[in-house]
Amino acid sequence: MRSMLKRVLAVIGLAGLLVLPATAAWAEGPVTIPSGQNIVDNANVLGNRKGEVQDAIQKLLKDHKYNLYVVTVNSFDNPSSPADWATAVATKKGMGKADVILAISTAGQYYFAPNSASAIYSKRSTISSNAIAANLGAGKRDFAQAAI
Repeated sequence: MRSMLKRVLAVIGLAGLLVLPATAAWAEGPVTIPSGQNIVDNANVLGNRKGEVQDAIQKLLKDHKYNLYVVTVNSFDNPSSPADWATAVATKKGMGKADVILAISTAGQYYFAPNSASAIYSKRSTISSNAIAANLGAGKRDFAQAAI
C-alpha cells in the first residue's frame, strides 16, 4: 500500500513538472516594441485583421496626432498587473505625451493608457468601456475591433 502511494505521488509530481514549463511559456514579461512598429501581436490574435488595426492606428495619428501602440500577449507576467506590465513596456519604449498604449492578454485583461499629460487622458474611461471592454467582454474576444 505504501509503495503504491509513493508511485502515485511520483507520477503526480512528474506530471506537475511537465505542466509547469508549458504554463510558464504562456506568460510573458514586458516586451520591447521595435522601432517603426506599432503592433506587437505575440498572442497572434489579430490574424488577418492586423492590417485593419494598422490602418486605424495611422488614421488616429493623421487625424488626432496620437500614436497608438497595440501589444497582445497570452498573459501578463513579471509584473502580472496589466497596468504595471503596460507601464514597463511604455517606459522601455520611451513613450511621450502623444503616445498611447493598449496591452491586451488572451484572457481579456487589458490596460489602455494615454499619457496623463495628453488631452485624451480624461476620456480613457469612456474609450475603455465603449470600445475596448465592449469588444473583449461577454465572450466576444474581438481583439482587432478592441484596438480599432
